[in-house]
Amino acid sequence: MVQPSSGRRGMPKLGTWRSVSASLRRQVREALWTPLVGWLVVVGVACFLFAWLLFDPDQGHFRRQVSDSLLQLAAIGVVGGVIAGLVKHAFDRYNEIREKHEHDVREREAKEGADRAKRLDFLARMRGIHAAVAYAQWLIRAHRTRPAVYDEQMRELMRATNQLWEIDADLEAAERLFEPHDALIREGITGIIDFLGDLTEEYEQSVDDLSPDDGSGDERRPRLAAFLERPEDRKRRLPIEYETALDASKGVMRASIYKDKPPDA
Repeated sequence: MVQPSSGRRGMPKLGTWRSVSASLRRQVREALWTPLVGWLVVVGVACFLFAWLLFDPDQGHFRRQVSDSLLQLAAIGVVGGVIAGLVKHAFDRYNEIREKHEHDVREREAKEGADRAKRLDFLARMRGIHAAVAYAQWLIRAHRTRPAVYDEQMRELMRATNQLWEIDADLEAAERLFEPHDALIREGITGIIDFLGDLTEEYEQSVDDLSPDDGSGDERRPRLAAFLERPEDRKRRLPIEYETALDASKGVMRASIYKDKPPDA
């Protein structure tokens, strides 16, 4: 069934209306000022020629007076045309500068909006990674005697590691999206990759030796044991090396977006 189209779908955008309005104003100015300047000059020259034809020192007082008046009108017309031309040029220059400024402001606002959307997307992707890591810790800790949970969550962390590589590559391609903190953010992402890499490496070495009785966190898996250990600092839920890398990546992203002061590099 065809859905009725919204009345707003075909409407031009605000930027389009602004450009059309500026174009109309410019055309109106051209339509008014150019003929006005031209007619002033034409009238002035015509009055000058007519006064020259009428001027004769031997003729009567009235004719000389008419000739003098026409000369004055000619002077007024020519001078007025020149002044009108200068005023038109000044107005055109002013409107050109104003329109360029408005265009630059719109371009800058559009770029800032697009960059902010990109930053929010990166932050959302890092939030998803952190949620997967924290969720894996909780599940494995709650089911220490169920190797299947350990196996499933380590696979999830492998996927998260691959996503981190993608985020790092996208940040490099984005070119200074979080300037001047891009290097710090990428260093933090690398720290998380290394942390998860140690866990997955340990998993790869013992994946064929999981049994229902080993608890998945014994001395044969010290990295997993450190991952599941509850930190003394209750404000931190994960190992300090992970939290530090998280602060340097996701934390700096959040601070950059919401204008907080990022941690020192």
